[in-house]
Amino acid sequence: MDNLHPILVAGVTGFLSGLLLSIPVGPVNLTILNEGARRGFAWAVMIGLGATVMEVIYCFIAFTGFASFFTRGYVRRRWNCSALSSCSSWE
Repeated sequence: MDNLHPILVAGVTGFLSGLLLSIPVGPVNLTILNEGARRGFAWAVMIGLGATVMEVIYCFIAFTGFASFFTRGYVRRRWNCSALSSCSSWE
């Protein structure tokens, strides 16, 4: 490590610290860290996969709910009217 250029060491240190500090600390990540430290890497991976699957299911429900909301008659007419008025004001 002593023979590396100081700018390279500073760059690698900055990259690694930025990468580690960009991870959000939340309940799922704390649970992953806690169970990973207690029971091992396999448990942490399983909790992470479970959280990912639930997030995908939640996004699917949210997006299909929004899609059905915006395809209804009144909402769609209002949406088209507001989009038309905002586009025509740009001229």
